[in-house]
Amino acid sequence: NPMNRALRIDKFTLAGLEAVLRLYFDEEKALAAIPTLAMLAMPLAAIDRRAKRLRRLIGKDLGPVCRVELKSIASMVGGGSLPEQPLPSRGVALAPLDRSVNELEKGLRELSLPVLGRIEDDWLLLDMRTVADKEIPLLANCLKEVFEAKNK
Repeated sequence: NPMNRALRIDKFTLAGLEAVLRLYFDEEKALAAIPTLAMLAMPLAAIDRRAKRLRRLIGKDLGPVCRVELKSIASMVGGGSLPEQPLPSRGVALAPLDRSVNELEKGLRELSLPVLGRIEDDWLLLDMRTVADKEIPLLANCLKEVFEAKNK
């Protein structure tokens, strides 16, 4: 039957699908092993702690050249059958004093380890839902690097 042939999957694909579905039987394992699922299920309080930690790490160094604020934002998740579903989040908002927000966004994007944010109302927003705890010091260093490069 041509329809069966078109819908048939190979053993490798089936094994991968089985492994993922087995993870979902144990919620703790699934949250630990599937980063996207962990990000979607993260409580707002945990995201807020991450945002405050990043602000603490960059506040003194960036203070003279950039306004840094915490903002309530919406993470836009989804695709396919669930396009752009908003999810409450917290962001670190940056408003540079020594350059345009577009220049800051471009500088972060062009780092050897690119940092992606979104621009809203002349602020560059970094959604802390998408930043792992272990990545916060690295993100702080990237931000400092961009501002130091401009001021050399």
